[in-house]
Amino acid sequence: MSKHGINLLDLAFVLYLLMAYSSLMWAHLPSAGYLTVQTVLLSFAYYMGFRLLFRQLSLGFVLNGLALLSAVTVCIAGFQLARLGWTTGINNDNIYVVTGMSAHKNLLASFLFILLGFNMFSAVAHPGKKWLYALIGIQILVIFLLRSRAALLAVFMGGFIVLLYQILTKEWNKKRFLRRYLPIAGVGILLALVLFFGLGGSTQTLKSLSPSEYRKSSSGAERLFVWYKTRQLIKDRWLSGYGAGNWKIVFPSKSIGGAYRLQSLDVTMTRAHNDYLEIWAELGITGLLAYLSIFMIALAGIFYAFLKSTPSIRTRLVVLVSVLIGYMIIAYFDFPKERIEHQVLWTLLLAYVVD
Repeated sequence: MSKHGINLLDLAFVLYLLMAYSSLMWAHLPSAGYLTVQTVLLSFAYYMGFRLLFRQLSLGFVLNGLALLSAVTVCIAGFQLARLGWTTGINNDNIYVVTGMSAHKNLLASFLFILLGFNMFSAVAHPGKKWLYALIGIQILVIFLLRSRAALLAVFMGGFIVLLYQILTKEWNKKRFLRRYLPIAGVGILLALVLFFGLGGSTQTLKSLSPSEYRKSSSGAERLFVWYKTRQLIKDRWLSGYGAGNWKIVFPSKSIGGAYRLQSLDVTMTRAHNDYLEIWAELGITGLLAYLSIFMIALAGIFYAFLKSTPSIRTRLVVLVSVLIGYMIIAYFDFPKERIEHQVLWTLLLAYVVD
């Protein structure tokens, strides 16, 4: 895509922004949507700002800054994990005390995942930086210790995409894998387990990371309940939605009976924990399509660049695809669209794809 002028991604972003603002006209409570539309506006402003930034600053400077941010983030998270491990242990719900610079350990893990993607891109673009490989390993380790299923799934899927590309393009070197990468992976897994149990983790807690156990967990059951009720809301107003920020207003209208925490512990849900369902419920089908088109256009742009690029560049583009896919996975289980630190990194990635 061109660096100059208006492109399809700009138009998709503008349409998403217009739908967010327009929805306030038919919202049940317009004031409830002010924060949501302001977040979308800020995201668009960051996106346009980063497009200008890439014309003034070198990519290497930006990537080094993100690596520094990654190091600061893992240091803060590591300190909190160590302090928790030495006191009550990281087992069960104790882990929620670890928030890093975010409000929640899952948001910290997803923030680290996006930073991990940029660092992987940097490592592929500028091989030989041993300190960067060490930082990547530490980020993956912290994400594992935080036990965020969405972030772990994003890491797994991202790694699978890169690995599959290497196998399909015959860049896969079996001998190098067996001699170098497999031992490193084995040591990393062993270190992760030693740290996990050393910081107070238990076998039962480790088993809870299994996808088959997710539906049985309170978190999984609660999400499934909220998604089911949100789909009921969508059926009533699938075309126009209820207005930006109004999901939390209309959600109780579908009854919260059967949800223990919502019904008995006075817990209030303010997010659907699924960006796609929440956008559909609030902005209608047009808003959802506008939001999804941002990802589709970005992926199409990467694919177009992939076809025109040399083999040495293509691995970098595959890493970008893995980050976007990983972000979409996280957005299915959480709400990164409402977290400005996530939006800064997301729009930075989109701006680079455009330029």
